[in-house]
Amino acid sequence: MSLTNLDVKRQDLQRITAEILNLFSERARICHDLQNLKSELQFSTYDIHREKLIYQANVFDLSRFSLKEIFALSLLIEDHAGGVYPQWSKKIHLKKSTDELFEMINPLILQKTFPDLFNRLVFSDDFAFFRDL
Repeated sequence: MSLTNLDVKRQDLQRITAEILNLFSERARICHDLQNLKSELQFSTYDIHREKLIYQANVFDLSRFSLKEIFALSLLIEDHAGGVYPQWSKKIHLKKSTDELFEMINPLILQKTFPDLFNRLVFSDDFAFFRDL
């Protein structure tokens, strides 16, 4: 590969990174608007059953992503949803935890993408219902 090709690839990478960051901002704005609408309509701001339907319906094809990419997605969703959304990254759902990355991922996403890792989660009593979802 020539130096020119290397420069082109670097420019492509910078352009894509800028696009991703712009999409992050747009997503955060839409999430904020959605939370405001839910509040106005007196809807619950977090509905675990609706979230489960989204992942079960294969709205997103997450199968091609690595564990770290899934973790990044989980963090993004958690951050954009705001304070009412469960803080999976703080392992609030676990009775027993280790230092493994997968424990900080939204369990519904983990169940869909890495079922073997999901099965290793030791849920607290408040979140034991995940086993039945």
